[in-house]
Amino acid sequence: MGLTTAKANAVLDQLLGVASIGATATVYVAAYNGDPASTGVESETAGTDGYARVALTAAAASGGSSSNSVAINFGTNSGVGAWAITHYALMSAATAGTRLWSGALTNATVATNEDYEIAIGGLVFTVT
Repeated sequence: MGLTTAKANAVLDQLLGVASIGATATVYVAAYNGDPASTGVESETAGTDGYARVALTAAAASGGSSSNSVAINFGTNSGVGAWAITHYALMSAATAGTRLWSGALTNATVATNEDYEIAIGGLVFTVT
């Protein structure tokens, strides 16, 4: 997992001087049940049952990697069913948008009235 093919191509184009990709204005973290690169689905629809994508604050890259510099809390589950969370995706928008990157998380079941948080440094992004 990691960069989507489209984003990897854009990064290569940037590095090789073929095209400029610019910075994504705001990157959002979404929680997924299953690998978003294949059959995974977002754990909840953004804006429902207390779930919301979270704007990512990341540290400047060093040594080829970076991580989240602020804890990521998806909200309190206010629905009647549990949220199953196995993966995350970096998205280009708070709702809908384009998937930019994805990765696995420790599997979690978030019951009603509970929340799910990824600690500072819990997401590590490495480009090799």
